[in-house]
This record gives sequence, C-alpha cells and structure tokens, in this order.
Amino acid sequence: AAALWGYAVRATDVTTLDDFGLVTAVHPAFWAGLAVLTAGFWSTVRRTGRADAWSLAYVLVLLVMERATQALVYPTPLHAWAWKHDAVVGHLLTAGGLQTGDELGDMAVYDQWPGFFALQAAAVRLAGVEDTLTLMSWWPLISGVLLLVPLVLVYRTFTEDRRLIWTAVWVFCVGNWVGQDYFSPQSLALTLHLAVIALVLRRFPAAERRGPRQAVWTTALITVMVPVVLSHQLTPVVLIASLGVLALTRRHRDWVPLLAAVALFAAWNLTASLPFLSAALPEMLASVGDIGGNVETGYGTTPTGTGAVATSWAARGLSAAVMLLALLGAVRQRELRRHARPLLLLTGVPLLLIAANDYGSEMIFRVLMFMLPGAA
Repeated sequence: AAALWGYAVRATDVTTLDDFGLVTAVHPAFWAGLAVLTAGFWSTVRRTGRADAWSLAYVLVLLVMERATQALVYPTPLHAWAWKHDAVVGHLLTAGGLQTGDELGDMAVYDQWPGFFALQAAAVRLAGVEDTLTLMSWWPLISGVLLLVPLVLVYRTFTEDRRLIWTAVWVFCVGNWVGQDYFSPQSLALTLHLAVIALVLRRFPAAERRGPRQAVWTTALITVMVPVVLSHQLTPVVLIASLGVLALTRRHRDWVPLLAAVALFAAWNLTASLPFLSAALPEMLASVGDIGGNVETGYGTTPTGTGAVATSWAARGLSAAVMLLALLGAVRQRELRRHARPLLLLTGVPLLLIAANDYGSEMIFRVLMFMLPGAA
C-alpha cells in the first residue's frame, strides 16, 4: 500500500486540476493503495493475538496517505486561513508581544487568544527558521498523529477489545473530513480537549479519594486546560459542557475538573479577551435559538461547481453514515449503553452548540468535528 501511494504521489500532476480537486487528479495507484491498506487493516484487526503495533502501523499509513499527500504534491500549503495564521505568528515574532484591540482592529481576536500562535512562534525561534511554511504543510499530518494518543486512551476507558478500539480509531480517521486539522488553533485545541476528557475519564472516578497522587493529576489536568482556554474561543465552551455532563454521571461525579475549567475560562474571558467579547456579545446573543440560521453555511463554506458540490455531498453522506451507524450500535448494544454511557453523552453534547451560535457559518462543521470521536 505504501509503495502504491509513493508511486501515485510521484505520478500525480496538480497542474491539471478540475473542480473535483485531487479526487480525480491523483494517480489511480493511490486508490489501489488505499484499498490494499483497508483490506490489510481489517485482516489484521480481526486476528486475535496480534499486537497493537500492527493496527497502529496501518493507522499511521492511513494518516500519511490522507494528510501527507497534499504536502507532497502541492508546491505551497493549502487552506487560505493557514497563511493568515502564519502572518499572525510573524506579527507576534516581529512585535515581540501582544497588542491591544485598538491597535489591531479586526485582528484583535488573534492576540486575545494567542496560545497557539505563541507556541508556534516559540517553535520558529527554537528551530532557527524564518517562518512556519514547512510546519504549515505538514501540520495536518502532525495534528492527526497527535490526536491518536487521547483517542486511544478514551476508547480504552470503555473496552479492552483491541478490535473495537482500533476500528473506532480507523473510522475516526476516515470520517474526519471537516478539514479543521490544518495549521490553526482549533486543531491543537481539539487534541488538548480530548486529552482533558481522557484524563478525567481515566483518573477522576467518583470514588477516588483526594491525596498526593490525585493532586498530581489535577495539576496535569489544569496544565492541559490552560492552552485550550488561551488558544480558542469555542473549544473551552464544549469542554465545560462535556465536563458538566460527566460530573452528572455516577461514575465520574467529580466537580474539580469542571470547576477548574470554569475558573480558567472566566478568568481569561473577563480579562484578556474581554474587549473582543464585549464587542461581539450583541451579535452572539442575537443568534441564540436560531437553529435554522446557525446550521446554514455561509460565504466561503458553500461549494460551487459540479465537482465541489459532489464531493461535498459525499462528505456529508460519510458523516451521516457514521452517525447513523453509531446510533444503531447504541440502540442494539445494551452493553454499549451500560458501559460506555459517558461516551454516548459526550457525543451528544456538541449538538447544544447548534442552538447557541452560527460561529461564522461554521457551526455545523464544528459540531460534526466534536461529535466524531464519540460516534466512531
């Protein structure tokens, strides 16, 4: 499979792209390699006694085929917003620090949630390079690999069956088409969000007594929460709602994670990000309850052209299939409902966002992104 992919990358000519993009431009060897890889994965995951390293290897190759192809066939990074984020990192390096909203105008949102950009600026300085160009190209692959760690930890909380664990990971990787893994704050925030959920599920059971060990885990939890709050506007809201749902369950009735997240969120939003939130609050409140408007896609997210429309509907069909299969599994498997009830609840939490805001006509995509780990 890897050999077929390598040949396809060398044989693909992106100068002849049509409105289907890489779907039709990529050499047929790519699709042959993907078919071989999928068959090999299913053969491996069904065999008892196989080490997890085999399944992990297949998933890593899948991520390389999905996320590294564009980095190799295109001369420059994709995603227009990634270039904007590169400019923000450059601004941070040039200015040497944060600036006020009055100085930045519409760009103030980036300096008021600077966690991701500060991290990338530090990486640029440490690497001794001028910009994030190389990192931008490979970031989808990097973020995809980073996501595997909390994903596996979350799934292992509810089952020891390696077939279920790695099949869920595979479904997540295949179904993760939203494109939020580009060079962006939300890509990092999603990984850290899942890391917090994994820590709470595995290290904060309701019956756990307070002690030195739990204090260490609480410190680790807060350490992971801080960059989530400092990097993104929406992810902390989902995190707080998720921790609130977990705190209501008998198995994870521990209020410390929720209170810590609320305290960090309030502290940041009432200080550093208050200027932006004060200006945006009227518009945010106006969209509360407007479910129809909140799920509509706006300019820049509505596909145009036969190829773009076709691939858009194919992606929606993929998401619908994953969600329907997840619902069917929850209905038919009583053991799943009993043992994985917290995961089922976490999957439903993002739906609340639809009633809250349109998030720049991107809310439906963000909801799908946050639901996918649980649905898989």
